[in-house]
Amino acid sequence: MRIEGLTRTRHDDRTRVEARVTFEDAAPPARTLWFEAGGAFGEALDAEPELFVLPAFPIAAWAGERRLRVEGALDATLATGLGQAATLLRTWFARCSAPVLEPTEGLRTLRPREEPRAVALFSGGVDAMAMLRENRDTLPVDHPRSIRSVLYAFGYS
Repeated sequence: MRIEGLTRTRHDDRTRVEARVTFEDAAPPARTLWFEAGGAFGEALDAEPELFVLPAFPIAAWAGERRLRVEGALDATLATGLGQAATLLRTWFARCSAPVLEPTEGLRTLRPREEPRAVALFSGGVDAMAMLRENRDTLPVDHPRSIRSVLYAFGYS
C-alpha cells in the first residue's frame, strides 16, 4: 500500500487534509482518504503521515499488503506500536499480514502539543457512547485525560 500526495487546503473556515491511498497487493481501487475540520480544530489540522497511516495500517494488514509506504517521516513510537498491533492481529486472524512501514524520510520523534488533550474516535454506536459516558463520570472536565474532542467516523466510498 502506498500513501502519497499529502495535501492541506483551506476553504472559508474549514481545513481539509487528504492523501491518495493505493493498494499494491490487493484488488481495491485507489482512494482518497481525507479529514476535514473547522475553526480551531481546522487550524491545528496538518497533513502529517501519522494521520493517514493510523487508519490505513489495519486495512493494509487485513488486505494482505506486504508494505505500507508513506511520504514523509513517521513517528518512531507509532511505528513500534503498529508493529506490535500487527503481531496481535496475526494471532487473531490468519489472513492478516504484517505490513512493513516504509516512510520515505525515515523515522522521527514527535513532541507532544503544549496542552495535553484527550481525543476519541467516535462512531455514534453504543460502545462509543458508553466510552464517552464513563469518561465523563470518572474524570473532571479539566483533567488532561477528559475527552474534550471527538473524531466522528462515518462512511466509506
